[in-house]
Formats: sequence, structure tokens, C-alpha cells
Amino acid sequence: MGKKQANKKDPNSEASTGKNSKTEKLTKEDIKQLMQKALDKARKNGLSTYEIQTDLTNALRSQNVPVKPSGNGSMTLLKCTSVVALTVVSIAIVLVVCLDLSSEELLDFVRSQDCLVPSNLLVNEVGRPISDCSMCRGLEAVPIETSITKEIFLQNYAYSGRPVLIKQATSDWLALEYFDYHFFRQLYEKFPDSAEMVDSDCNFLRYQTEFLTFVDFLKMDDDKVNRLDWYVGWSNCDRRVMKELRKYYERPFFLPDDSVSSTLDWIFIGGAGPGAGLHIDVVDASSWQAQIRGEKIWTLVPPYECEAVCRQMNVTVNQGDIFVLDTNIWFHRTEILEGEISITIGSEYD
Repeated sequence: MGKKQANKKDPNSEASTGKNSKTEKLTKEDIKQLMQKALDKARKNGLSTYEIQTDLTNALRSQNVPVKPSGNGSMTLLKCTSVVALTVVSIAIVLVVCLDLSSEELLDFVRSQDCLVPSNLLVNEVGRPISDCSMCRGLEAVPIETSITKEIFLQNYAYSGRPVLIKQATSDWLALEYFDYHFFRQLYEKFPDSAEMVDSDCNFLRYQTEFLTFVDFLKMDDDKVNRLDWYVGWSNCDRRVMKELRKYYERPFFLPDDSVSSTLDWIFIGGAGPGAGLHIDVVDASSWQAQIRGEKIWTLVPPYECEAVCRQMNVTVNQGDIFVLDTNIWFHRTEILEGEISITIGSEYD
């Protein structure tokens, strides 16, 4: 795409934001605040998060910004730890469309930055491939299997994008007996710097808690632990911890023999209430998640281009079940049911 020469401005004039574009640059925090302002404005006008991301994506398309992968199957996205950046043009158009901002300041800023905005529904939606809806066409409810062979799983689910709940698939896992908050705290205390690695190299999801870091989460006092008024998640990329974790769970028996399992583990733990909000992931492959303790409701929402042929679905995952989902193509959120603590562990396969 050819560059359009920017109109020259009087160096003493101010941009529409009230800042002198020649002397001041937007910081990363400015970008976050501007994006939040746009979202808050839309919500006050009655738009849901799903409607917001759809409208903004359409706005990008109307400006001829590519939101569908090109021939090589990928879009230019810059990844950092728990951060995904839009292309310079995309982020500028989003802000201009929402807030009537001058693009000159934005372009000065983005040229010097590796990462712009936190990973969120809008950013992930812009970067995802357009679905052909085969993963949900004609599906009225999440399929439930009580026993399944590798052959049936491969034929119907493994790489089709169709979700499936497999009942009582973890009955012989030691995790069901040993996993709790104290188990994870002791595990990370066993290996120096492993907790810090979650914050620096992996991904800590604080959700609506006050914990700013995974290290903070592991310092919780017993009263707070027992109140269960918290819910967090994290990925583990420390191989020492991975080896210990995998003594307590096994590779799901139904995965194809030639499938490759990720070395990354995801753990989600906490009490009743909202879990993860509606989102779509940017991960390498399909995911499986095993419910070790408690119960969790998953809500699946098809991508907007499939709304005419697919429907939203809910499924309850009980202790011992494994839920398989391609989180790259299904929007999803979770709700933890009343009762004991919810603990989920999962990974990806390809």
C-alpha cells in the first residue's frame, strides 16, 4: 500500500487532542487510555463488548485495512509477553474512527514502539482468520461423549474446530487428589525463580483480582485462600515445573498418536463467579482443558460471520471431564459454579 504524504501543519498549531504534535508524543499508557475511552463511550451508548468489536472490525474493513490473513495464512502482528500489537495503519484507523484523533501523533508514536495495546477482544478479532463456519454449522449443542476412541475423535473433532465434552476422562489422574492452592504454591517455591518466570516469560491472568503478579498471588494468606473470592489463570513455561506437573496428569487418551502436544501448561483456579470474560485466543493449536475440581460453565459464541448459520451454546464441565475447543475460532467465556474451588489444567495439541 503506497504511503500518503501527510499535510504539513503550522508547528505552533495544536492537534485536535489539544497536544502539540511537534513537541509531545503519546506514551503507551496514552494509547491504552484512548482505547479504553473509546470502549467506555460505546458501552454508554448501549453496545455490548461483542457489538463493539464487530463494529470496529467493520470500520477497519471500510477503510481497506486487511483483517483477513493473506496468502501465507498470517497477518502482520507483533507479539510480546501477553501483548499483541496491531499494524500501524490499523491502530491509527481504530482511534481516528472512534475519537476523531489526529493520526500524525499516532504515527509518530507507533513508528517507535514494538507493542501498543494489551491483548484483548478487538485486537485478537482483527488478526484472526475468517471462518468458513464448518465448525458450527448445524450444531445445536456441544457434543458430549461418554467414551470415545482415538479414531472417532480424529474423524469428528480433532482438527474440525467442533467442540466436544468428554465425560470422566481423567479418572486415574493423581491431580484429582493432590491439586489445590497450596500444591501450586509449594511447587513454585521448590524451583528458584519459577514464579518470577510466569510474570516475565509466561502469562499471568489476574482477571478481577487485586493480584498484580503471579508472585503476589502465591503470597496470599490462608484467610484469603479460604474465602475463594478470587479467580486467576496462568501459563507455565518453566520445564522444571512442567516435569513435576505432568507426574499428576497424563496426555488425554483420545488424542491422535501422531499429534504433537505443547510443552505449555495452562492452570485456572478460583471460586464461584465470573471466570474469563468473552474473548478469543491467539494460540498455536486446539486446546483441551481438564476439570480437576469444581464445576464450570462454558459459553461459546460463534464468530460474527457465522451468526446466520450457527448458534451460541452453553456446556457444564464437571470434575473429571475434559473439554476440547479451538479457542482461536470460538469466542468463549466461563462461569464458576457454587461449591468447591474450581481447578482446571490444560494444554494444546497439533
